Amino acid sequence: MRIINLAPLAVLTKSCLAYPASISPLQPRDQYCSNAPAIKAGTTFNRRAPAPDALTPRSSSNNVFWCVRNSQTYITLAMTSMLAQSQVWPVLRLALMSANRRTTGYDRLLPEGIFKAEAGPMVLIIRNANNHQLTRAVLSGAVWALTDYMVEKDEFGTMVFDIFDGGNKVGAGSISF
Repeated sequence: MRIINLAPLAVLTKSCLAYPASISPLQPRDQYCSNAPAIKAGTTFNRRAPAPDALTPRSSSNNVFWCVRNSQTYITLAMTSMLAQSQVWPVLRLALMSANRRTTGYDRLLPEGIFKAEAGPMVLIIRNANNHQLTRAVLSGAVWALTDYMVEKDEFGTMVFDIFDGGNKVGAGSISF
């Protein structure tokens, strides 16, 4: 019969427990709307929500959460290059008109899971993501959010973005040449 000495194992276990086991997260667990800092992204952003402070800190261009009013839809975006408003505005205007036209009647899924607007050299493209399907209403809200962000911040340019409805990523897109 073999006798196992447990003393070294007990010392090792005791020394492991002496160190803290907590790990600090790299980012906060909850994300808040850049256009309404009191609103948690993915919750309904309505008119009765507290207005954002007049002097809210500027969000960095690579970590923007922009929420759609009266909806649980929001986008996250990262600017890739800055351009003049006159270069980007035609594709935004076309996308807004087309997305709003598609929402008249009743809400449906996007045909083939893709939306594309082209104006001159600029292209805005949005497609389904994460095995979820975009609806026309969510598409319309996302295009509105893109436009609202650029106008509000006076930051026009090429970008990549993700579209969320509640807690689910339902689409991804870009504005590019």
